[in-house]
Amino acid sequence: MKTFIKNKFLTPIHIFTYITIVLLWFINDRVNNETVTFYGVVTNKETEINTKENVKINEVFVNTGDHVKAGDLLLTATHIELEKELKNNSLALEGLSLEKQDGQTLYNQQEQTLRLTLNQQLKQLDLQISQLKKDKKFQIEALEKIIGEDSKNLNYSEINHQLDILYQQKRLLNQKFNTDLKQIRQTALQSKELISTREEIIKNDINLISSKMKQLEIRTPIDGVVGTILCKQGENTSAFDTLLTIYEPHPSIVKGFIHEDIRLNLQKNDTLLVSTFDEETFLCNGDVKSIGQRIIEIPERLRKFPEIKTYGKELTITIPENNRFSLNEKVIISIE
Repeated sequence: MKTFIKNKFLTPIHIFTYITIVLLWFINDRVNNETVTFYGVVTNKETEINTKENVKINEVFVNTGDHVKAGDLLLTATHIELEKELKNNSLALEGLSLEKQDGQTLYNQQEQTLRLTLNQQLKQLDLQISQLKKDKKFQIEALEKIIGEDSKNLNYSEINHQLDILYQQKRLLNQKFNTDLKQIRQTALQSKELISTREEIIKNDINLISSKMKQLEIRTPIDGVVGTILCKQGENTSAFDTLLTIYEPHPSIVKGFIHEDIRLNLQKNDTLLVSTFDEETFLCNGDVKSIGQRIIEIPERLRKFPEIKTYGKELTITIPENNRFSLNEKVIISIE
């Protein structure tokens, strides 16, 4: 009897528990399946055109709003550092040319000095030889008068020895001249070859720099429309400064802002629905490209209550290029 009463008393509690669980499940299911909407704006991909070096703008060939195709010439520029380097190399080449001329002049002077010194020394020796020969002839003639023909058979070894010494000195002087001349020629040739090698290196550098300078024609990498032009002819610009922008002719990106209180398990490449506000509704699917990692202020235009500052995360969504959205059009982004 007690057991029956106890079971009868617990039955309403069980029923209440079951009902509560069912209600919670139903509410949770409704919340999870509720469509979340927020606002975004349609824009297009913009490409910044810049250079990796400091340049001087020579000429700009496009205007804002011009339609361009990939490879079209946008502007020409001169690499400032390359221009300086080219000038320095040209000056260095002129310096080497002068150095080569100076080397040739020095060689000519050294050879001339050697020849002049040799000629002077040989002339002195020739004078001594000539004098000794005269002395020998005088002695022979004087002795002939005294002893007759037998004077020719006398010994003139002393004079002959002196003559041999002088002839030997002439040979040594000529040998020394040839050795010294060969040495200065070799030195001059080595110096000339060294200068020629340096000239060749500088000429190659000049050709390479000139080639790079000729290639500094900045062309558009994509088809699109010229946006803002931030440079002008004759202006010097720093490396990586934006010179101009090119944007795609058809909007293909949506920038949306989702309120910070909305917790969604969104991931890259998830699909969302993008639609217009007007009566002739156009909608298409978009893929999440990126999700902001910080909370920022939502632009006034994209707030549900513009007069109230709200904060959230920025989403970048890609949409098909063949969409019918207008550039900068405000759209509704839906997540189910």
